[in-house]
Amino acid sequence: MRTIIQIFAVACLLIIHVQLSASNLPNATLTVSASSGLNMRTVPGINSKIIKKLNVGDQVTIIHDELGLGYTDRIDWVDGEWILIEHKDDLGYVFDGFLTNLPIPEEDDEFSCLDLDLSSSIEAYSKNNFTPQAAPDTIMGSINIVSHKYVEGHTLIQRETYYDYRTELELTNTNVMEAYHILYAMLGSKPEKISFVNKSTFIEDELGMIRRVQINLENPVYITKKENKTLIKVLNHKSGCNL
Repeated sequence: MRTIIQIFAVACLLIIHVQLSASNLPNATLTVSASSGLNMRTVPGINSKIIKKLNVGDQVTIIHDELGLGYTDRIDWVDGEWILIEHKDDLGYVFDGFLTNLPIPEEDDEFSCLDLDLSSSIEAYSKNNFTPQAAPDTIMGSINIVSHKYVEGHTLIQRETYYDYRTELELTNTNVMEAYHILYAMLGSKPEKISFVNKSTFIEDELGMIRRVQINLENPVYITKKENKTLIKVLNHKSGCNL
C-alpha cells in the first residue's frame, strides 16, 4: 500500500510540474510580474551570477534548453522552475514563478484608491484588458448578479446584496501566486503593499503546493485554485472608490 501511495504522489507531482510549465513553451512570450524586478542569471539558481535585472512589465521570449529543465525552486512562497529566456538579444536564466501571460496593470483606474479595496481595480483591469464574448448576463433579485465572460476564457462576476458587494474574477490557466502578483501590482503606494504582504496567509495542499491565499484586509481577498483556473474573490460592504 505504501508503494502505491508513493507512486500516486510522484504522479501528482509530475502533473503539477506540467501545469506549472504549461506557459513555458519555446518561443512563448511572457511578462515579468515581480514589482521589484527579476534577475537574469548565467545558470539556473538563485546564487548564480546576475547578467542584468529585468523590470516589471518587461517581455521575454522562452528559449528551448535542457540545462534548466526540472530545476524547481520556491522563492517567497512562489513555486516555479528556472528557464532560459531571451531579452533584447541577451540570453540568461530566470525563475519563472515571476513571469505571467496576464497583462500587468497600467491604467489609472486599475490601481487601488489608497484604501486597499481592490474590487474597483479588478473590475477596471478586466474591462481594460479582456475582450467581451457577448453582453453581460444579468440576474436581478435578492442577489443581483452580473456575469461578464471574456474571449480569453476569464469570467468576472459581480454579486450585490443589501448587505455586501462581491467581486469575483476567475482566471483560466493561471496559478494562485500569479494572481497574487497581479493584485499586488494594483496597489498604488508602499504602505498598501506592506500591509497587503503582512496580512497574507498562504495555505498549502497535502503536496506542499500553494492552493489558497487569504489576505485579511478590511475588505478581505481570497485567491483559490480550482483545477486549471484560479478564483479571486473580494468581499466588501461598498462598491467603488467614491462611496
